[in-house]
Amino acid sequence: MTAFEWKKVFWRTGGRVAVLVLLAVLGITCYFATNVSRVNENGEVEKGAEAVAVLRAKKKEWSGPLDEEKLRLVIRENQRIMATPEYQSEDFEQNDIAFSWRQGVSDIRELMNKAFARDFQEYDYHRADGVTEEEAEDFYENRVRLLEEWLEGEAKDLFSEKEKDWLISRYEQLPVPLFYDYHTGWSRLLEYLPTIVMLAVLGGYIGCLFISLLSMWISAKTKSTVLAVMVPVLLIFVPSFLSNLPGCAAAKIIALLPDQLLQLGLAMNYFNLYAVGGRIFGAVPILLVLYTVLSLALLPALYREFACRAGKIRRSEKKPGVKRSVREQGR
Repeated sequence: MTAFEWKKVFWRTGGRVAVLVLLAVLGITCYFATNVSRVNENGEVEKGAEAVAVLRAKKKEWSGPLDEEKLRLVIRENQRIMATPEYQSEDFEQNDIAFSWRQGVSDIRELMNKAFARDFQEYDYHRADGVTEEEAEDFYENRVRLLEEWLEGEAKDLFSEKEKDWLISRYEQLPVPLFYDYHTGWSRLLEYLPTIVMLAVLGGYIGCLFISLLSMWISAKTKSTVLAVMVPVLLIFVPSFLSNLPGCAAAKIIALLPDQLLQLGLAMNYFNLYAVGGRIFGAVPILLVLYTVLSLALLPALYREFACRAGKIRRSEKKPGVKRSVREQGR
């Protein structure tokens, strides 16, 4: 069946054009996803392989365990740059020069912005600029503290006590200190968090497989090309419009729709929890298991539909005077 579907795609001119368009879109997407730039010492933006190499070298200088000593050094370097005339100048060109000096610690600054935020969901780009060296020891503790305050405040009614304990325990299990290293450009895909990348690829494959099998089954069952074409549209695009529905129950249902498998990297960031057999699970493992099982269940259902159709065709061929149409012959 797979070989037959591929033949249908490349046999038609429209199919070949569609494949070329998709490849072009993929190439453009990869270009923008990995297009890295840096600001040089003159405040000018540079791009290309040389710019990437320089930026990598600057960030590599700060690689290693992100312990209290390293955090103190980053805070000290950040404050040194903030005290320069270039940083304090009202001239944007001078500010860009100061920005170029801070590119090496920019990733660690982002982590500090989140760890020292005033609220769990707050983000302030300049928050790290007000952090002192004495506060460096609170870097990891703040991460858990902010979650606990959020669960007892704004998110008090969103989770059960068991779910709250589960979330807190996961945060407390984070191995510390973190190990910081350069993770920009293609290395983001090849080096940074390979487990997440592998899960995202696996999730995308399972999601595409399920949607394709479901479309084929509906096409065979209803003999309607229109319905088969509508299935991917409904499963991929409609849930994005439903994401704004109020209520925790609606969010949990939407989080288990197959479109989430195509954006598993984002799904990992959501706190959608489910109690199964007395245990708490996030949406990601449930999605992977659920749609793997459904895909396997669709295979025999598809086989029966095509076997039944083939049997009907063979029986009709044995009847004298029965002539099949061109469309039936193609099937």
